[in-house]
Amino acid sequence: PLEAKEAAAALGGARGVARARGLDYVLKLSLLQDKKKMEILQFVLTLLEAQAAFFSRGHQGATVTRDYRGHLGAQVNPEIHPKPGWGVGRGLCLIGGSQDLSQEEVGVASGEAEPRATPMEGYLYKRASNAFRTWSRRWFFLQSNQLLYLKRAR
Repeated sequence: PLEAKEAAAALGGARGVARARGLDYVLKLSLLQDKKKMEILQFVLTLLEAQAAFFSRGHQGATVTRDYRGHLGAQVNPEIHPKPGWGVGRGLCLIGGSQDLSQEEVGVASGEAEPRATPMEGYLYKRASNAFRTWSRRWFFLQSNQLLYLKRAR
């Protein structure tokens, strides 16, 4: 019986030490996980600060060049130099001239035997009907109510 009491006391002490070590182990794991969480949050914060600095520099650059861009925009009229495909009709884009001839009769004027002078002509971009659908610059002109084009200006 005495040995049983001593063994029970030793077993109780060992259980207490095991529980304390287990709690220490759990505490260390929790601290390690918190440290990892903090490292991840610190990385995310650093990333967000870098993005903010990048966008801030871009905004500063855009602000500095605002007057210059306005000056260039005044010099380059977007109606004269549009991007191909954004202009007149299907697949045509006007490069020179901006008058609207949709309601005007072009060709033979009343009482004239010859067609009058071409009211508008200039380069347009024409979209090819081949497999690549490339854009080609052509000289377009109106003659006898027809839109005609040549490879080069006449």
